[in-house]
Amino acid sequence: MSIAEASMDTRPSGGPLRRGGGGRGGNRGGGRMHMPGSSRPQPDGLSPANSTGSSSRGGRGAHTLNGGPRGSRNPAGSPSGRGGAGGSGGKSARADPMAGTKARTGTIEHLRAWLLTRWSPESRMLNLSAMSHDPWLLEREVFPPGHKNSRSAMAKVLWKLVAELKPPVITISYENNKLTNTDSLEALTQFVPTVRNFSIANNPLTDLTSIKAMISLKTGLMNLHELITVGCPFRDKEIAERGEEGYRTLMTTFHPFLRLLDSKPIFSITYDVKAEQIPDVVTVPALTTTATNSEAPNPRPIPRFPLPMIQNFISGDADFVRGFLAKFFPLFDTSRSSLAPIYLPESTFSLAMNTTIAPRARAAGLQTILPNQKSLTWKPYTSISRNLLRMSKLADRVSRLHVGGEAIMKIFAGKSGGGGSGEMGVPVTKHPLERAEKWSVDSYPVEREVGGPVLLVTVHGEFEEMPVMGLRSFDRSFILSPSPPDSAARTAGWPCVILSDQLTVRNYTSSTAWEPDCLPLEPNSVIVPVVAAPQLSDQDKEILISQFSQKSGLNVAFSYQCLEGNGWDLERAWVNFLELKDQIPKDGYLS
Repeated sequence: MSIAEASMDTRPSGGPLRRGGGGRGGNRGGGRMHMPGSSRPQPDGLSPANSTGSSSRGGRGAHTLNGGPRGSRNPAGSPSGRGGAGGSGGKSARADPMAGTKARTGTIEHLRAWLLTRWSPESRMLNLSAMSHDPWLLEREVFPPGHKNSRSAMAKVLWKLVAELKPPVITISYENNKLTNTDSLEALTQFVPTVRNFSIANNPLTDLTSIKAMISLKTGLMNLHELITVGCPFRDKEIAERGEEGYRTLMTTFHPFLRLLDSKPIFSITYDVKAEQIPDVVTVPALTTTATNSEAPNPRPIPRFPLPMIQNFISGDADFVRGFLAKFFPLFDTSRSSLAPIYLPESTFSLAMNTTIAPRARAAGLQTILPNQKSLTWKPYTSISRNLLRMSKLADRVSRLHVGGEAIMKIFAGKSGGGGSGEMGVPVTKHPLERAEKWSVDSYPVEREVGGPVLLVTVHGEFEEMPVMGLRSFDRSFILSPSPPDSAARTAGWPCVILSDQLTVRNYTSSTAWEPDCLPLEPNSVIVPVVAAPQLSDQDKEILISQFSQKSGLNVAFSYQCLEGNGWDLERAWVNFLELKDQIPKDGYLS
């Protein structure tokens, strides 16, 4: 549920919503207390009290945002309960349950009572808008965050009290609180991590860095789904510099799972896959240990698999695929300009570098035992890499997608790697062309609505980066289409052209990942019944991610990766985590 939907859910149901007077008589029910000065209507439809004196019994009055019904006589700003009789000069204890309790209850009880008036358990929304100048709080000398007299400890007290609300809060409006910094929000991420929808609209916030810390996956609201920043100076500044789309792109780099920004959806790449099309997955044996007198646990059992690893999967004409690759990569190593004919004016090329060291490669020490690895540097790639998770500027995302054969040949112009100058251009490479075991190829046709089928070819392998001769691994995906008649590609002897070419360069991981015996198999392995992966909603996945993150200590990104790789099965993901936890980098854990 979005903030807008939650706000609508908190509208009173007993009558029309309007400002000002109307109707005689006070509120009748003795249920939830309500606070005046709220900028939103109260969840159960009771109107806040008026400022004309104590309340009286009577018919249900009209609902209002500011001030009570004309006949209401509750003290100014008091939470209203069941009205008691009284004249204009009297103050009934029933009419004002907080009357005379200032010294006894103190600031915390005042704040707790006030929060209940702003809380809707049905929609799980907490309305904290304009609390910095709420008259009821200020009358009792409770100075909330945003007020000039507020103390630094008040924010932590506030969020501790918010954490007491049941069910857990998922939507918070923090609008119009005169905030100039996010100091008061630091404890929010600690005490209320369940927040999915958050609004800081109409606050004079100028520091984008603090906003980044508040919403980042590593240090902020890891379950955040919606964020509203309208009316904040930092937003206006970023939009002026980057444009609205650039601002939206920037915010998603801070939190990749953000789905609504300023009430507009953020579109992500999804796949239209039906439940029956989801690939089957194999259930990994659960972790079991045998109790002993020793404090040290028994060695964990090694999961065994019913099917062996297959190095290549080629659907269709395997000779065609192998022929294309056998011609392409030698030219890429020695004469890249000769590849110009197979790139059309609309063809695209992009390169992304992945600097993360894979856990298994780290465990094997591949970055230290190989002789030339320390001579490698990422400098030649930094100016051309199009890693979307690390790019905030829309202009860079556009400029680093190279379109057309001429532009692609310019970026192909090889530059020295290793200790070279780092000028724009893909470094010179040398692929192990004579060693088939160093390559893994997947290929299958893909239907298109217009233009006929194309062939998707994905290659995994390694190369030496020249001249330092250090090893790197790579993944490269081509989309191939038959070369048009009388085209330069056909004239040059190419049966196909490249519509899309995506290259990912990463730290070396070796080719053992696809060796036939790389997976331990079950004895007498046969095809066994498998369990289809469950079809989960985004909300269900977010709940699983939160649970797994709390249990494992991993951040949201690594928790998502672990769950997704194990079919969203918590037990399987936990076993997988236990196997690899010592190999996971520090930045994979919550700080």
